[in-house]
Amino acid sequence: MKKVSVIIPNYNHADYLQQRIDSVLEQTFLDFEVIILDDCSSDHSMEVIEKYRDHPKISHIVYNKENSGSTFKQWKKGIDLAKGKWIWIAESDDYCKENFLENVLDAIDNSDAVLGFSLSEEVDLNNKTIRKRPLSIEHNVAHGKDYILSNLIYQNDIYNASMVLFNKEYIDQNIYKKLTNYKYAGDWLFFGDIIKKGCVIEVHEYLNYFRRHNNNVSNPSMKKGLSFLEGLEAVLELKKGFGIRKINFLKKWISKWKVFNDNFRFSAKTNLLIFIKIIKTVLHP
Repeated sequence: MKKVSVIIPNYNHADYLQQRIDSVLEQTFLDFEVIILDDCSSDHSMEVIEKYRDHPKISHIVYNKENSGSTFKQWKKGIDLAKGKWIWIAESDDYCKENFLENVLDAIDNSDAVLGFSLSEEVDLNNKTIRKRPLSIEHNVAHGKDYILSNLIYQNDIYNASMVLFNKEYIDQNIYKKLTNYKYAGDWLFFGDIIKKGCVIEVHEYLNYFRRHNNNVSNPSMKKGLSFLEGLEAVLELKKGFGIRKINFLKKWISKWKVFNDNFRFSAKTNLLIFIKIIKTVLHP
């Protein structure tokens, strides 16, 4: 059994795919397999992927005949195929430093965490750094509940799957049914649900490169308010059982709503949907 299974889910990222795959295969840590999943791409992704067909690290290449319509269906497919204890979902338009696996795994092994992640740089189409994301955990390690209450309840500090390594054993199989209802914020719920079960560690090194471009799902969804709505939905699910004072929770999310609306000018329809969601939060546990 391999220690790590690297899942590369791809859809129409042919222009970045070789850099992505090469950055995985060049890792200094060697005990891993690679699972490449293509969700019926219409570009030349297959041509790029087939170059790696006979590489000894590639354990599976799967082409969908029809688009699945869900990133998280692809995640589940890859995780079901995975033979490793640890899972790395290496998004097809991102890339990383060659010591990503080595350094994150070392940190996990020394902390007994169920999930670890590195710092990330946001880059543009030409690999130029747009910004470096700040620390999320000041002292590297946090108890899962503490991290959720201080970080994940009000914003998603684990914003890119490529920065994360998590223990397959801590996935609640029921989470997949919930994820099918998400398009933008399912990762928030998925990683938060794992973190609930143990400690989380952040490696204070910039080991991951998160690409921003016009094809990112998050860009138009932010402007339309869809990410905000889904994020609120994910958090309402995530906070169950934590005994958070409702009034404090609502005050912070209403404040966030104002900031996002000022920045993106949500439509009247979107603002109505957000208002209804907040009212439902007041009326129900």
